[in-house]
Amino acid sequence: SIEQGAKLTIDGTDRAGLNGSVSGNGSLVLNAGGVRYDISTNMSKFEGSLHINGSARLMSNVTDMKKLTLTLGDGASMRHYQGGSSNNVAAALHVGALADAAGYSSFKAKPTFGGSDESWFVGYNNTDATFSGKLIAKSVTKVGTGNWTIKGNENTSSITVKEGKLTIFNLSGSATTGTLTIGKTATLTGTGTTNSIVAQSGSILQPGLTEKAIGTINTKSNVIMQNGATFIVNVGASSNSKLNVKGSIFTMAGNDTIVIAPQGDRSFIVGEKLTLFPGTKPASGWIIKSTDGSLWDDSTLAADGSIVCTQATTGISAVDVDEDEIVDVLTVDGKVVKNDVKRRNATNGLPHGIYVVGGKVVRK
Repeated sequence: SIEQGAKLTIDGTDRAGLNGSVSGNGSLVLNAGGVRYDISTNMSKFEGSLHINGSARLMSNVTDMKKLTLTLGDGASMRHYQGGSSNNVAAALHVGALADAAGYSSFKAKPTFGGSDESWFVGYNNTDATFSGKLIAKSVTKVGTGNWTIKGNENTSSITVKEGKLTIFNLSGSATTGTLTIGKTATLTGTGTTNSIVAQSGSILQPGLTEKAIGTINTKSNVIMQNGATFIVNVGASSNSKLNVKGSIFTMAGNDTIVIAPQGDRSFIVGEKLTLFPGTKPASGWIIKSTDGSLWDDSTLAADGSIVCTQATTGISAVDVDEDEIVDVLTVDGKVVKNDVKRRNATNGLPHGIYVVGGKVVRK
């Protein structure tokens, strides 16, 4: 047993094995070295952190890590093997959380999680975690109520978000080359690119790194929205969240929902357009709801990926504002036309029309 606050480090030799069982909620570090370091330890009762350096050869009986948090060192790897040999075996591994180690900044060589013939499960301890390594198992299933953020852009696993939330974040590459499936009670958030998305009935797709943030999720391939899926669009003063589908197929089942969620004091006017889908366009026929009571028409979706406001709840108003406030002025499609001007002078010299001034919609 490793008590809370205690740390046990075990160094592997050229050919070694680790048996027995581990419990407690302290920290266990396994330095796997040499030719074979076979791990057949029962960790089902261990609630602490397990850190692995080197190549960890899990025996097929090691499948229950539901209570621990797993971290992998630079260049580390883990998968199941047949004891005493170099033969791979496939087994289902269940992990409480897969995270970056405390103090992580970057990897010289990204650690790998799983084997190409294995189906592994992550998230049983219901905590939030971030992982920047490589998921190379055949499939990885996110379970539990926590938010798991994956920052890697070299993952190859098919990923299913069965429960809770998965956040993707990458500036290049792809969150995974496999299919990303959002389960019926789960949420996909983030900003960046993935390969393809299947949103099952009852699932939520919400671009943005936080609940109120603006973001864009890109797909290199197709998106399928099954009956009853929801797409939440955060709308800020000058931009809104988007789903940019670069594959040729973007289907919806006819009973999917778009939720327009203005942030801050953002308001709308009748006739205002929001572009939601700049890439491949879906058909119209969505159920459109809003958090402010505004009404929207989606008949232009197939043509230009936009929806149009047909009823605004707050209208255009110039009351209760600070006329000396320094603001930016944008067109309703997000183009900046003035920076750092007083609100009272915001539309001076501009053509007649509708503008967003300091987050409020005004008409000149």
